Amino acid sequence: MGFLDRDEIKYLRRIADALEIIAAYVISSETPSPVTGVDLMAFPTAQVAVGDTGTGTASALDASSNVVTTATAPVVVTSSDPTILSVVDSGSAAGVDNVTWTAVADGSVQITGSYTDPVSGAVISSGPNNPLTIIVGAPADQVTQVSLA
Repeated sequence: MGFLDRDEIKYLRRIADALEIIAAYVISSETPSPVTGVDLMAFPTAQVAVGDTGTGTASALDASSNVVTTATAPVVVTSSDPTILSVVDSGSAAGVDNVTWTAVADGSVQITGSYTDPVSGAVISSGPNNPLTIIVGAPADQVTQVSLA
């Protein structure tokens, strides 16, 4: 077995450097997300009336309930019945979803924020205020007729 010349050594070092870069990429792309929950914020907690609109935010959280700023997938907010309360994305980014909601008809719905881990495929749809129940209907002070027959 002979000795390597300078050019061969340079070539092998470049290969080793390239393999380190590739290994770092593979490890980071296979690491599961630190997201463990989704928090729903600024959604109504009291009954809303038909026609009311508002905004809300859903954020991906880690195990310590900190917002995950490195989340690699968006959070998605859905309504269990869009015919009662519709939810429309008004701006999504990785780990955060800003939505506009509209109360459409009387009833009760659940709003759920979900995050799908892009590596494992696990769906995370629980956390503080998640899911959240919203009741749509006329407030008690707007009832105009009561029948006691």
